[in-house]
Amino acid sequence: MSFGRTAWLDAWEAQVRVATRASRCAAWRYLATGNDKDTARREAERMTILVEPTARAWLHRLISDPEPEPSIARRAELLLRQSDAARILSFRDLAMREASLLRLHADMRAGGNGTKLADSDLLGVLRFEEDRRERERAWRARGAPAAMLEPSMIELFKTRNEAASSLGIGNFHSFQLAQAEIDEQRLDALAQALESETRDAWRLVLEEHCETLGVSEPRPWDLQFDALGFSRQAGVHLDRPASLEFLSRALERMGLPLARLPIQLDTDDRAGKSAHAWTLPVDPPTDVRVLVPRIRGIHDWRQLFHEMGHAVYSASHEPTLSWVLRDAPCPHGHEGIAQLFASMAWSRSWLQGIVGMPAELVRRGAAFARFEALAEVRLGLALFHFEAEAYRAPGPKLTRFWWGLFERFLGVPFHEEIPTWARVMHFVRGAGSAATYLLADCAARQILDAMTRDLGGGTDHPEAGDWLARLLRSGAARRFRDLMLDASGEDVGPDALIRWLNGDRDLAPGE
Repeated sequence: MSFGRTAWLDAWEAQVRVATRASRCAAWRYLATGNDKDTARREAERMTILVEPTARAWLHRLISDPEPEPSIARRAELLLRQSDAARILSFRDLAMREASLLRLHADMRAGGNGTKLADSDLLGVLRFEEDRRERERAWRARGAPAAMLEPSMIELFKTRNEAASSLGIGNFHSFQLAQAEIDEQRLDALAQALESETRDAWRLVLEEHCETLGVSEPRPWDLQFDALGFSRQAGVHLDRPASLEFLSRALERMGLPLARLPIQLDTDDRAGKSAHAWTLPVDPPTDVRVLVPRIRGIHDWRQLFHEMGHAVYSASHEPTLSWVLRDAPCPHGHEGIAQLFASMAWSRSWLQGIVGMPAELVRRGAAFARFEALAEVRLGLALFHFEAEAYRAPGPKLTRFWWGLFERFLGVPFHEEIPTWARVMHFVRGAGSAATYLLADCAARQILDAMTRDLGGGTDHPEAGDWLARLLRSGAARRFRDLMLDASGEDVGPDALIRWLNGDRDLAPGE
């Protein structure tokens, strides 16, 4: 390989890095303050660089070199993926359509749902309100904007398929899976195993849930309600001001003192700031930012731990790596580490040892966590099958297909009058997100088991941070399946998650 090609790659990658950093800084400003003046312009500048025809030709040459230098070919491959994604978004102003839909979703979450309540308030009703009729009203209020969003969502699926077809890529869903290094046949086998091996466990916990509620048949507004009362009582311990000490002590226990991590936490309360936790790797591994909103209850803590998992991953890359390699090899790799950290919010060592909850409440928390974990896996399977169908046959029959999946995976009867699928924000962000989260949940449990095998303890072990650092430092230089083979002896699979879901019911997700 000639020096000229390598020099060109270094220079062009540096251009992409500068534009990407500017785009992410603008995105951070929007999340932190609500000011989105520069977000569209900065992202357009980044995409203009990525789709430049001459640059794409150079990338293809580097990848097809008969004697490629592995790191150069890998960098070219990853940059070409970014370029392909930018080409898709450039089709018929697709990027602007996505941004518009994301804003509609954000407005809906802020109270544009026919009530004066924000989406988080309605979600609180679904989780805590004992009056079933009130939960139903909240569920219908959350679902009301879906009918408005449905036509735009169907059009989005169709336009993405057209974009992929115009570029000779084929089905957009399959394109996204390939971009994420996901083998479709292996993914289908994993989904089949999760469906069959969690069916009995889900039926059992659902029957117990209905018995506690005193109902014969579950409804959608019953699935998020904590019938065991854990969440409400846990709030007494968790809803405290300046309680980020709970987070820092958990990280310190695993050998990751927060003060030594190159992670910036935005904990200020200000107008315009997002109500949800976010992580933005502006320029990893040295500029990684986490937006910390007001924390209320176990689910907010779980989300914050999830975001800290993303942040730790981004801050763990070897700084001498080329810029494009300072990332996870694939989305489910990043999400897998985030889910591993999210499970810490359910562990005894955190709830009892750090937060100070009584043992009996923690035991109920483990039971509730298992119910939620099974519900999330079964819902994830429904989302996975729906997403594939949405790109195979986008149209008005999707809502009936959606409710058929809810009946199949969750045991909930049809409610065809409300196309609740249209309010799932992950469908706006791109195809393949449902598969990403299924694989991430499997990877998280697999990594935890491998860590426990090697260290004799999980995320509360003092060497857990170093163990993770060794796994993550190579960034995207190696494929995620190779990292998993090193850590656990096998590629991402369902077995570890299935064992836990069917195992000791008093064992929390992070144990």
